[in-house]
Amino acid sequence: MKRLLTEKEAAEILCISESTIRKMRTCKEFRGKSVPPWIKMVGSVRYDSDDLAKWLLENKHSRG
Repeated sequence: MKRLLTEKEAAEILCISESTIRKMRTCKEFRGKSVPPWIKMVGSVRYDSDDLAKWLLENKHSRG
């Protein structure tokens, strides 16, 4: 089974603070964008690295 990321690890990958990733979980959208999917486990939250990579690609944009 694949190892899941902690909140701290996910925040580091996304280059955001832990408080920001916590705020993102409280709503369906954050600053007009979808939020990364998370897994709620007993007493903790985890993130799948594949889900984070997919979320990053879906929210990627370039200036034209």
